[in-house]
Amino acid sequence: MMSEAQGLLAVWVDIPPALEADFNDWYDREHLAERAGIPGFRTARRYVAEAAEPKYFALYETDSIGVFSSPEYRRYLDPLMTASSKRIMGAFVNNHRRCCSFVARAGGGIGAAATSLRFRATDALEAKLEGGALSAALRPGGAIAAKVWRSDLAATFPEGPPRDAIAELVAVVEGISPGAAAAGAEALLAAIEGAGQPHHRGLYRFLHALPS
Repeated sequence: MMSEAQGLLAVWVDIPPALEADFNDWYDREHLAERAGIPGFRTARRYVAEAAEPKYFALYETDSIGVFSSPEYRRYLDPLMTASSKRIMGAFVNNHRRCCSFVARAGGGIGAAATSLRFRATDALEAKLEGGALSAALRPGGAIAAKVWRSDLAATFPEGPPRDAIAELVAVVEGISPGAAAAGAEALLAAIEGAGQPHHRGLYRFLHALPS
């Protein structure tokens, strides 16, 4: 069995309505496959909001967080960036990008929907999630998987982080339906009550995935 993916790139983004059709076509026909084909990338998947802002959400799991500083990855951010990528990515708004390291998981699989949660990272909250609280997300029927990662400021902002940037714990709860993913997130929040509250919460429907 393949070992747990140790790295994650999570992206939340909006796109101007005039470019939305082109954005979705680019994502499904070019960008997802391009990223999934980079050495060290294991899976690439994308979501659209059920009840969330920003509207679009993507997850890329990798062998390690070091993949995001590798020459194979970095070259797609400039010399190998296609004209379509420059046009679409240049139009991103409300863009939140996090490079992360794996912390813990419960259950497994990719659901029809996912709730994403972002918390200010603290050692106490990380220890609680790693110590078993994450499994509470699987108690509701139809909640099938939950993972948590810790963002890395140096990997996320290689040119230096903005002054207001903070390290985050990123949790994703997967379910067989939007209701199941939402219920799983509620159960998780109840299990960590007092240890932290998310400053971002979004419910998304699964759209498309590619293995590496």
